[in-house]
Amino acid sequence: MFTFFLSQGHAINPSHSTHFNSSSAHQNIDVFEILPGTTTVEVQKGFSGTVNITINRAAEFTDAVSLSIHPLPGLPANVSANYAPASVPGTANSSVLTLQVTESASTGSYPLKIAGTANYEGITRYRLAEITLIIKEVEAPGTVGSFTFLENDEAISGYSAINSNITVGQEDLPEIINFRASINGAATAVKWNFKEQGSGSTIQSFTDESSPYTLYPSGGWTVTPGVFELEAVQINNTVEGTAKKIIITVEEAPPVSFTLKANPYSLSVFRGESTFSIVSLTPVNNFSGSATLSLSGLPAGVTAEMSRETISSNTTESTATIDFFVADNTSLGSYSIVVTGNGPAGLTASTTIDLTITQDGFPDFELNVARQSISLIQGESTQINIVVESIDGFSEPVALEVSTSRSDFTISVDPPLLENGAGQSSLKISSEPTTSLGNFEIQLFASSGAIEKSAVISIKIEPIPIEVKPRNQFSPNGDGIDDVWKIEKIEELPDNSVEVFDRLGQEVYSAQPYNNDWNGTSKNGEQLAPTTYFYVVKDAGGKTVKTGSINLLR
Repeated sequence: MFTFFLSQGHAINPSHSTHFNSSSAHQNIDVFEILPGTTTVEVQKGFSGTVNITINRAAEFTDAVSLSIHPLPGLPANVSANYAPASVPGTANSSVLTLQVTESASTGSYPLKIAGTANYEGITRYRLAEITLIIKEVEAPGTVGSFTFLENDEAISGYSAINSNITVGQEDLPEIINFRASINGAATAVKWNFKEQGSGSTIQSFTDESSPYTLYPSGGWTVTPGVFELEAVQINNTVEGTAKKIIITVEEAPPVSFTLKANPYSLSVFRGESTFSIVSLTPVNNFSGSATLSLSGLPAGVTAEMSRETISSNTTESTATIDFFVADNTSLGSYSIVVTGNGPAGLTASTTIDLTITQDGFPDFELNVARQSISLIQGESTQINIVVESIDGFSEPVALEVSTSRSDFTISVDPPLLENGAGQSSLKISSEPTTSLGNFEIQLFASSGAIEKSAVISIKIEPIPIEVKPRNQFSPNGDGIDDVWKIEKIEELPDNSVEVFDRLGQEVYSAQPYNNDWNGTSKNGEQLAPTTYFYVVKDAGGKTVKTGSINLLR
C-alpha cells in the first residue's frame, strides 16, 4: 500500500473513494507509483549498491517525476545517494539509485524511503516506496588454493592445481609460460610477486583486478634455470588475505646434440669390388636439425658415394648409404674411415668405419641379419634370422656370438656354429616383465680364422600396456556403498592424471595422481548435480589411455 501526499502536506489514502471535479485542487488521481526492483540492498563498507527504480504511470500522466531520499528517516551517516536520472521524463519509466557506502559507515540495517515528486494538472503529487539498506563489514578474503602453469592462456598438461613446491626440467616446459591462481572465498583482486629466491630480484610484480587472475596481463615469463619464488595474495576491497607461496626449481636442460652410427661398422671387400655401410643420425635431448656429412681416411684407390650428404632429425631423412668402390690396384690392408657430421651451432659428431681390403678371389663370407632394429614389450620374445653367405668358395666353419652391456634379458644364437661356411641361424631375444625400458644395442659377431664380420641390432624395450577400468557410476550419498568413484588398476599407472568434464565441456574435477577418492564434489568443494559426466585418464607422459562417461547418482 502506497500513501500519497498533497503539496499542502495532508496525507490521502488512495483507497478512499472521494471524487472531485477536474478543476479541484485536491482531486485524488492515482497517476503514478514508485516500484523498486528490490526491497533489501546489502552493501559492504567501501562499496556501492544499486536499486533499479520503475515509474508505473497512468496512461494520461506524461509529466516528469523527480526522485530523492525522503528526509524521514533520511540517509545514515557516511552514505550518499545518486539517481540516474534524478528526474525521469514523461517519455521514460526507469532510473537507477546508487547508494555509496564509505569505509567509515556503521554496520546495521537502515530503512530508507524513495520519494517521487511530480506535477499533475497544477498539483504537486508525492509517492513513497520503502527499502532497507544493510551495511556489512568487508568480507575477509580467502587464500589462493593452487597455481596453474599456462601456455597461450591454456593449461599445460601435468602442471595444473600445483599447491606445493615443484621441481621441473627446463626441457619439459614451453619457452614462455604464465601463471593463473585458483581463488577461495571473496576476492576483488590478486596481488602477485615473482622473484629469484637467491638474489631476491623481482621478475614480475602485478595486481590483477579481473578474473581469471594471472601473473602477466599479456605475454609471460621466459623459462630459465634457477630457483624461483611465486607468491599470490587474495585481496577483497583493501583487505589482504594470507599469502600463498610455492618454490619453483627449474633444472637446466641437458645439452642438445646428436650421434652418428655406422651399420655395419666393419667391412671387408675384394679389390675391384664395392661394399656399403648405412650411417644414421640419432637426436639427443630433443635435437632438431640437420648435419652435413664428410669423410676422411679414404685410402688411395677407394672412392665413396653418399646417397645424401645431409641427414637430419627427420625420420625420413635420418640415414645415408655410403658406397665404397675399390680399384683393382688398391693396397691390401685395413683402414679406418671417419664419417663426420657438422650440425648447427658448431655441433659435431663422428663414427668410424673399419674397411679391410683383401686380394682378388680370396675366399670370404658375408653376414646378413633380417632386421636391424626391433621393439619389444616387457616380457615378450622374438627371433631374428641370420644368414651367412659363402663368397668365392669359402667353406670354413663360421662361429656366431652376441654381446651386449645389458643383463636383464636373454639372448642366444641357435645354432652358434655353421659348419660349412654358409647357412642360416636364429638369434632369439627374450625380455622379462621387469626388463628396464629404453634403447640399447646387441652386437652380433661372425668369425672364421682371421676373418671377422659384425652387425648391430637396435632394441627398444617398451612398457607392458596397462588397461585401467573406470567404473561407470557411483553414488556419493554416505551409505558406505560406491561413495567414491573407483578406477581399477589406477595404482599401476604411476604419475597418472584424471580430468572430469560436464556436458558443456567444463572441467569440474581433476587430480594428479588420482587415488580413487573423488566423492562427487567440484574443484571448489561443492556437490555436483546427479547426471552424466565425462572423464579422461592420462599416463605420466600426458598420453590419453582411457576416456568414457560416468553417471553420478544421488
